[in-house]
Parts: sequence; C-alpha cells; structure tokens
Amino acid sequence: MPFILFLLIAAQDPGLGPDFSARTQSIDPYLNCGCSARAERYDAEFLGTPSDAELRLGPDGLSVLPRQATIFTVSRSDDADIAGTVKVWHVTKPEDCGLTFDYGRQYTVRVKKASDGLETSWCIDPRRKKRTVESTQEGGLSTDEDQTTE
Repeated sequence: MPFILFLLIAAQDPGLGPDFSARTQSIDPYLNCGCSARAERYDAEFLGTPSDAELRLGPDGLSVLPRQATIFTVSRSDDADIAGTVKVWHVTKPEDCGLTFDYGRQYTVRVKKASDGLETSWCIDPRRKKRTVESTQEGGLSTDEDQTTE
C-alpha cells in the first residue's frame, strides 16, 4: 500500500518522469521545394506588416486555391513604386515553396514584379537563409525551433 501511495505522489510531480517539453524533430516541410539560381533572383525588397489577405475559391466554391495574396502595409522599401499598401501573391504550401505570414508581425519581403502584380516565394524569402544548414545535411530533419518566422 505505501508503494502505491508513493507512485501516486510521484505521478503528480512534474519533476519526475520523462521530459516531454524537449525539442522534437520533424521532417522539414520545405524538403521538396527546389529553388534554382534563376528562382532566387528578386526585383525589390520592402519591410511590411500583413494586414489582410485575398483568397480565391476553387471551382467547387468551397475550397481555397493554393495561390493567394497577402496585403502588406509598407513601412520601408528599396523601390519607390512599392509604398503604402501592396498586394503580394504567393502559394502557401511549403512543398510548393510557399509562404505564410502572421498578421501584425513585421517582415522583410523580397518580391518579383510580374504581369499580374508582385510575387514572392520561399526561394527568395530572407527567412530561408536563416534556416540551419545542418537540417539539410541531416536528411531534411529540423527542430520545431527552426520553424519560427521573424
């Protein structure tokens, strides 16, 4: 009986037992994204904060198409044509070199000028350079910490 009481008390103590808060490893979602040297070129760079998005619906009227636009409020730009509020097109799936942006956070965004507006991707995003080289060398494994964006 005292042994069972000890087990019950020990089970309630977070200091005893396995540490589940340790960093976990996951497959790098950008592992299948292939960026060529041509794809890494960009036309302009700006500092901006996402404030809205434009989603397009699929033919069924329910699903969202993989390409969307994020609306940014630009605070600084190296191109005079990129000022105020701009719409930047991109895909969102990492395996397709897509990006996501959190509202209210500030981002350095690199864009290409296309016929239908500004376009960005993981291949030209500055966050790509911040990821660890070891994740690629270890077969595409990265830690959850590497997934953060700034």
